[in-house]
Amino acid sequence: MMDNKETQQDRIKTLSAAILRILERIAEEARAQLYKRNAISTDKLAQGNTLNSPETTNSFNRIARDILDNAERLASEPAIARVVAVDEDNNESIYFISRGASSMRSEGNQHYCSHYAPAGGLASIPPGGELELVKGGKTVTLEVVDRVLLHPKDTSAGWDSFDNEFEAFEAARVRTVTIQSLLRLLGDVLETDDPLAAIEKMIADAEEGDNVIEGRVRRILRKAELRDQAVLDRYQSEIFRLPIDRQLVILGSPGTGKTTTLIRRLGQKLNYVQLPDEEKATIDNAASALPHANSWLMFTPTDLLRSYLKEAFNREDVPASDNVIRTWAAHRHDLARNTFGLLRVGGSGGRFIARDDAPTLRDEAADQIAWFEDFQTWQTDAFWSDLTTAAMFLTSSTSDGVRSIGTRLAAVLDRAGSSDVPSTILALVGFIAEVRALVEALNVEIDEAYKRALSSQLRADPNFFASLMAFIDGITDVADATEDPDEDDEEDEEEPARPVTGPAAARKALNDALRRQARQHVTRRRPGRSLAAQVLEWLGDRGFGEDDREAVGQRLLLVQSLRRFSNPVRSFVRGVPARYVRFRRMRRDEGKWYTEAGSGRLANNFEIDMILLALLRSASVLLADRRINRVLDEPAYSALGTVTGVQRNQILVDEATDFSPVQLGCMRLLASHSTNSFFACGDFDQRITPWGSKRRSDLEWVSPGIEIRPVSISYRQSRQLFDFSRALAALFDTQGDVELPTETNNEAVDPILLTDTPDLDDVAAWLTARIGEIESQMKDEALPTVAVLVHEEDIVRPMTDALNRAFAQTNLRAIACVDGRIIGSDDEIRVFDVQHIKGLEFEAVFFVGIDKLAAEQPLLFDKYLYVGATRAATYLGITCEQHLPIGLNGLEASFASNWSA
Repeated sequence: MMDNKETQQDRIKTLSAAILRILERIAEEARAQLYKRNAISTDKLAQGNTLNSPETTNSFNRIARDILDNAERLASEPAIARVVAVDEDNNESIYFISRGASSMRSEGNQHYCSHYAPAGGLASIPPGGELELVKGGKTVTLEVVDRVLLHPKDTSAGWDSFDNEFEAFEAARVRTVTIQSLLRLLGDVLETDDPLAAIEKMIADAEEGDNVIEGRVRRILRKAELRDQAVLDRYQSEIFRLPIDRQLVILGSPGTGKTTTLIRRLGQKLNYVQLPDEEKATIDNAASALPHANSWLMFTPTDLLRSYLKEAFNREDVPASDNVIRTWAAHRHDLARNTFGLLRVGGSGGRFIARDDAPTLRDEAADQIAWFEDFQTWQTDAFWSDLTTAAMFLTSSTSDGVRSIGTRLAAVLDRAGSSDVPSTILALVGFIAEVRALVEALNVEIDEAYKRALSSQLRADPNFFASLMAFIDGITDVADATEDPDEDDEEDEEEPARPVTGPAAARKALNDALRRQARQHVTRRRPGRSLAAQVLEWLGDRGFGEDDREAVGQRLLLVQSLRRFSNPVRSFVRGVPARYVRFRRMRRDEGKWYTEAGSGRLANNFEIDMILLALLRSASVLLADRRINRVLDEPAYSALGTVTGVQRNQILVDEATDFSPVQLGCMRLLASHSTNSFFACGDFDQRITPWGSKRRSDLEWVSPGIEIRPVSISYRQSRQLFDFSRALAALFDTQGDVELPTETNNEAVDPILLTDTPDLDDVAAWLTARIGEIESQMKDEALPTVAVLVHEEDIVRPMTDALNRAFAQTNLRAIACVDGRIIGSDDEIRVFDVQHIKGLEFEAVFFVGIDKLAAEQPLLFDKYLYVGATRAATYLGITCEQHLPIGLNGLEASFASNWSA
């Protein structure tokens, strides 16, 4: 402990010197480790030793890579915190905590560890707080005595650390002092025989007043990236350290560190070496097709936010490619088109053509939970009802073999049925071989009938097939969006790719037409508008005779009933799309959920969400059964293998409230059934999509039993902007429980307002003057991040052009971030449509034309305004073409006209 007779300044100087020595030593040791990297490789293992199994080699490589990766981090950032703690016996320990140390090591009472390690939690505990740790098999309670938060950097003058926060108990409270530079604090080292030393000492003494600041200092954001919060607060730290198999949503206002906590959790769970044994066992038992380090997905609502977050992942040493950070729109399309075959590819294959703007849904479908529950109940009942009907039909067959299997299938369904889905499916799988043998025999008879019909027509007309080919080639709308995708397809079969032209296409079209003719004869189904119906119309009376229609039709009905049992797992899971078509047709005719356009192949993307969720839920019912999990490699369960192939050990969602409950439900079920790791964050007040999740019950529906935790300390905004944001939220009755951090200097400037200015060049001139005021307050440092938000995409380029005209004499440059696809450079003034900037943060934000936004987006205006205003950390400017929208009149007193003061 330090001598109490020393002055506070002397104590801090002594401690600072010790810290810099430790930082330098950690960095030197890390560099030495890197120099030896060639010694840590598998070629140092005994050459050709058969005891070196692939598993041993892979484990060795993983450890070696971990050592080297951590050494690289320690060489550039030796520590992020120094904590002094005492145990129950008043034994003192000093902890240096880093983002890079892979495991705990100790030298006497001095310890070095990663912030991911259990002891790393001390970095998040303020003086006076306690943390329980297991040491030597015994649980001990450590009380933090003092804490220093560090931001080290290797400079030309040696190791320094900036914006350091020294915290200790003083007068029954935690007192915080910020030292902007430890080297500047130790300026007395400049005392030498150099005749300039006295001048240098005078300069250092003058600077010290600016270097030592009471309280915390808000750091200026100079790069467009997620603010680096190396040490999370205690509450955030507890959240990200929860076991991997949790389902959790963090809710909080802008700037409360939700996304940072999300990313920190991912980084910790990917650091396998640091995890407790029980979490390692969970990961080792996971069924993911990918290595754990790559087995994760994070969803964001926009491409811009996806790009914005990448640097934050880099700080956690987490490689974050476009394959793992995804928008739901892109991932949904990939799942629907390439994995589950819901969407048509090249005019064949899937059942649907998806379009964002397809006018297939009524307004009532905005209640997605009610809509989905209606479909899920119907389609589940339909599956079991169809099986029962099929089994009963088989029992009436004149064939002994068919009748026998029908009786046994009916008995299974009657005994268990839908009350025990996994047991019934397991029992039905036992009939597959017998069912398929019967189907094959019947299909041989049906194919012979097709061949006889073709031969008959060729005998009557040798040019028959050539004429048929010409007719087929003349049909251009084979995959018309209005075609009914369920006219002929059995629901437990995928539609095969159809030959486009030539003899094969003609032969298949003829067989399809004959099949339709026979089935219509025995079922009296309507003709429809498909290709088969057109060919059948062309055939006229040249198809089957009366007797063949009856015989083939009956066999087709038997095949249809048998096929329902030919792959029960696949039918249960992959039959969902066909059952959806039937459900949609029925509800559309009832005038519920769907418009008259809700037919044919055209589907709104929300419909694709519905089908995916129902499919994934069906699979999850089976995957939850241990008996089925033991036989997943068997062919009968391949449909489940497709699902597990897209699942990941961890699923994370940023800005979760922008996604509908159905979309979140899909994401939740993309988490491996072994890990069940689902972690999301969001804010209902920032929801800017009309279909987004609106209330806690929406999130609880996504995952029953999900844990919802609030975070309430806002680290982003100055006191003035924090007060303005709270006043704004209160106007719209959305004020949340949020507060500013204590011991922090949050004072800045008021927001400013410009009204009655419709001309963009006039607005640009005003913005240029205000940006100049910001520059003048930066004390010769670079301009911080600045964003200009406009009310619609069509204004982005005109606003950018106006700004560049106004910047002609300032050496500034504006860039149009069109469609939210680029984030621009840090030396540019970025111009965005407000709809794209969710989740981003800038030091200064100008929101142009909010009265136009109010007129054009009346239902979401309050959300857009709140989101836009809370992107700003220190400077917020708002302009109106005419005047403030009526609902904001009460805020006029909050605004200044400029920042010149």
